[in-house]
Amino acid sequence: MDNRQKQIVPRDNFILVQIINCAMSEIGSLIELLADNDYRVFEDIKQKNEILFNECLNSKSTLNLFSKNEDKYLTHFLKDGSSITFYTTMGTIYKADCLSVSEIENFDGYTQ
Repeated sequence: MDNRQKQIVPRDNFILVQIINCAMSEIGSLIELLADNDYRVFEDIKQKNEILFNECLNSKSTLNLFSKNEDKYLTHFLKDGSSITFYTTMGTIYKADCLSVSEIENFDGYTQ
């Protein structure tokens, strides 16, 4: 090996080390950015879960109060336009399956 080759090898190593340092710095910045994004997503999910949990507690409280009634119906309308009807008696809540009736006939034969 001549002297020129011995001088090139250390310089190439120095350049390689500089490239690696630069890449590591970029990777470190990217990792920090990804960690920040993950943390924000985590916080958003955590906040959404808290809101849903509070909504659940409110619904539970409403149904608990409704169960104190006797022989009453409560219709809850959903976002999609459908509805759920509940019936309460003796402290128990039932999901009512309601039917549409066009006319009612009494036992005495009189039709309304």
